[in-house]
Amino acid sequence: MRRFLGKKGFSLLELIVVIAIIGVLLGMIVPTLSSRDANKNESITVARDFYSAVQNLFSKYSKYEDYIYYGQKDEAAGDKIMDYFKQLGGNYPVKKYVGIAMCVRKSKIEYVNAVTDNNALLCEMRLYQQSGVSDTTNFEKMFAKDIEPLFLQRDGIYYAYVTFENNEDKLNKLPNTNTVKVLATGYCPTELPPCGTDYDAFRNNYLFLTENGMNANGDYLGVCSSVKDTVLDAYIGEPNTYFSLYFKPLSP
Repeated sequence: MRRFLGKKGFSLLELIVVIAIIGVLLGMIVPTLSSRDANKNESITVARDFYSAVQNLFSKYSKYEDYIYYGQKDEAAGDKIMDYFKQLGGNYPVKKYVGIAMCVRKSKIEYVNAVTDNNALLCEMRLYQQSGVSDTTNFEKMFAKDIEPLFLQRDGIYYAYVTFENNEDKLNKLPNTNTVKVLATGYCPTELPPCGTDYDAFRNNYLFLTENGMNANGDYLGVCSSVKDTVLDAYIGEPNTYFSLYFKPLSP
């Protein structure tokens, strides 16, 4: 009993060793957390800068009174992105939704892919099915040229989702309130692979945002949007939402 009561506590040397170990562990954990927050915040900042630049361009394009890029008048492809609508007094997207993917490598724009569709989900799926660039359209050339001086491009992949609403009502003599609006933009430092045919699996692996702003693949994703995900009932870009627009699954 006396031996038990008389047992000494930790020695000064032992306490110093324990404190040193704790210090080393904190030194390993804290920088990791700080770096993670910095990468997350940087990705969001880049997405915001891209949002402002894209909105600036589409507002500018819609105010022109004639064709604004080379050969547009002769471009007969059904996927034409924008056209001059005389009754609207400017250039506007020919379909309701426009999806844009832009890749930057070594501080230079390597390619721009753009698709358009009247269905938001189809537009998004077609955009993610593409990888790299084959035939560059006139709009893509123009977009790459015009976006370059508007913000500082960091290496990675950029996405933009744009909508066009033509609310002209001639029957009731209501004024034309057509608008071109950027719904959301996204940025990922690592180029995402093409989604293939299983779009739901692709979204879960690459487009779903975890609490720390990463996807299941470990890539940081930044989003700028004021649009709500109608399935998850949360704003795009919040934790546990998707990196892209998502309106509803395709009907079987």
